[in-house]
Amino acid sequence: MSMRSTGVDNAEPCAERPNSEDPLPSARTVVCLGASFDPPHFGHAAMACLAVRALKNEATPAPEVWLLPSLSRWDKVPTAPFSVRFQWCETLAQELRKDGVQAIASSAEHDFSSVFRGTVTFLKALRASHPTVTFVFLCGEDALRSLDSWRDPLEKGTNGLSLFEECRVFVVPRGGAQGPRPPWFTHPRVTLLPDLGTLDGEFKTKHGLVGSLTSLASTNIRMAYARQETPRGFLYAALEEAIALHAKQGWSV
Repeated sequence: MSMRSTGVDNAEPCAERPNSEDPLPSARTVVCLGASFDPPHFGHAAMACLAVRALKNEATPAPEVWLLPSLSRWDKVPTAPFSVRFQWCETLAQELRKDGVQAIASSAEHDFSSVFRGTVTFLKALRASHPTVTFVFLCGEDALRSLDSWRDPLEKGTNGLSLFEECRVFVVPRGGAQGPRPPWFTHPRVTLLPDLGTLDGEFKTKHGLVGSLTSLASTNIRMAYARQETPRGFLYAALEEAIALHAKQGWSV
């Protein structure tokens, strides 16, 4: 799939579906899971599983998950190039499909380049280019707690609270006490999913998870590779192989 980049100032949503090899049904529900995926791990997979199961409990037919690697981040710079992280997301999508989650890797944040203008602006462009799709934004509790500070850098003020005008929001709670939740957690378009830890047993049995899903972080995985260790029990085996291959080619995690 080509990854077309447009300028921030004149970004226009492309009309093609992120995975152009698949047919375009008349209507469907898509879960958007955006992250650096630097690298993707079992925690990302568990979030996708929880969201799809919640939709199926609502009798939503065949919900999909789009894995959206960030082109850039205002809060941190991904260590791996976008093209590499996109390939990792393709591998993650393949593993999720084995577990019954219809997932694809999407380069939409690259194609729209409006990613530089923040999540809400990006979702608005995505929705405009896919008018028959019902989008659900999936995020962790930490991200939603800061919703009132989200902004489009090309516009004045914040725009985070307008997220609910674009889509429903599924939130995965973070383990441990974090204090009272902000009032927007009770918005009718917010659905609080189970804690990631509820899938610990399943991922230990199926995939050899070590520890708990609630404690997984890409940073810790990168640090292990930097020590020339191969972290076991945090990643699908296929992803371990892909990351090891890039490390051997001189790429530093």
